[in-house]
Amino acid sequence: MIKRLATILAIILLSSSPSWAEDAAASAARPVKMAVVDVQEIVKQSKAATKLRDQLDAQKNSLQKDLSKEEDGLRDQEKELADKRGVLSADAFEQKRRDFQDKAAAFQKKVQERSRDLDQKFASGSSQVRKTMLEAVADVAEKNGYTVVFSRADLLIFDKTLDITDQVLKIVDQKLPEIKPEAAAPAANGHSKK
Repeated sequence: MIKRLATILAIILLSSSPSWAEDAAASAARPVKMAVVDVQEIVKQSKAATKLRDQLDAQKNSLQKDLSKEEDGLRDQEKELADKRGVLSADAFEQKRRDFQDKAAAFQKKVQERSRDLDQKFASGSSQVRKTMLEAVADVAEKNGYTVVFSRADLLIFDKTLDITDQVLKIVDQKLPEIKPEAAAPAANGHSKK
C-alpha cells in the first residue's frame, strides 16, 4: 500500500512539473557548500538575550521578595487563626478558616500568573532572537554562497572551518541589540492580569 502511494505520488510530481527533472539535474550539478551554526550559543550569548535574562532575573528577584512578604503575612494569619480556634465559636472559626483559604488560593493563583508571565516574556524574547538569527543565517549563507547550513546540535563531528556562529552572532547583535520583554496577553475574559 505504501509503495503504491509512493509510486502514485512520484507520477503526479513528474507529470505536474515537466521541468522538475531539469531542476533536479541543475541542482545536482551545483556544488554543495556547507556551513554550521551553533543556535544555542547564539541564543545564549547574543546581547539581546543576555539583557533579556538580566531584566527578567531582576523582575523575578523583585517578585520573589514581594511574594515572600505576602507569604509571611499568610503564615502569620494562619498561626493567628490556629490560636483563635478555642476562643471562637465553631461557625465563626469555620468562616475565618474559609476566608483564610480563599486568601491562600488567591495567593497561589497570583504566584502562578506572575510565573507564567515571566515565562511568556522569556519565550517571546527568545523567539525574537531566533527569528533574527534565522535572518542572519540566511544573509550569511547568501553572501557566502552556502547551499546548506546545519545546526551544530544536529552534528557530532564537523570541520571547525565550517562554523559561521561568530559571523551570525555579530549580525544578530547589530540587528537586535535589545529586547523589550512583552507583557502577557490579557486574559480571555477581557481583564488583564495583575
